[in-house]
Amino acid sequence: KQPGNVTRLVSGCTPEDIVALEKYHAERIAPLSPRFSMHVTPDFDVGKGNQKYWNKPHGILNWLEGKMGFPHNAEEHKDDIIII
Repeated sequence: KQPGNVTRLVSGCTPEDIVALEKYHAERIAPLSPRFSMHVTPDFDVGKGNQKYWNKPHGILNWLEGKMGFPHNAEEHKDDIIII
């Protein structure tokens, strides 16, 4: 069994996609474990060509700062493992 939390990061989606993903998560994923969650980040593609790849690094930073509270509570998470 998975003893820790598992968070799905969602970036670069339309509002309609987010609604559909939240519904899917609530119906299919969340019932599996209370430790499974989903974090929606803003779209970090600045629209100048194909820069969708900014969503991954900036999405992780958004999650770390917004949800986890880094860097302000880094000491609290010093023994945590983040797998990407």
